Amino acid sequence: MKRLWFILMLAMSCWLAAPRVAMAGTLDEMQAAVNSYSASGAISDVEVKATLSDIINKAKLAADPQAVAAYRGSFIDIVNAFAGASITSDAAAVLVQLAQQ
Repeated sequence: MKRLWFILMLAMSCWLAAPRVAMAGTLDEMQAAVNSYSASGAISDVEVKATLSDIINKAKLAADPQAVAAYRGSFIDIVNAFAGASITSDAAAVLVQLAQQ
């Protein structure tokens, strides 16, 4: 729990000043994948799913392309941090690939 909280706080540090405007596309695909993997058990921790969803939602609201890139980077960092534990390796590989597009 403390590890997840620390990673979330670290990832959120780049989000605080981000401007807000809607963005669609692969972020929607990322959210669909997170939801699907959570439903199938490939993401087994509800807090990890919520954290990933929160990052995606903040990225959708970011106006600055650099902020969106930072959110994607944070998403990848969290996926990698929990790969093999709360996220299966196969699901983590797909999520990272989606975030890199």
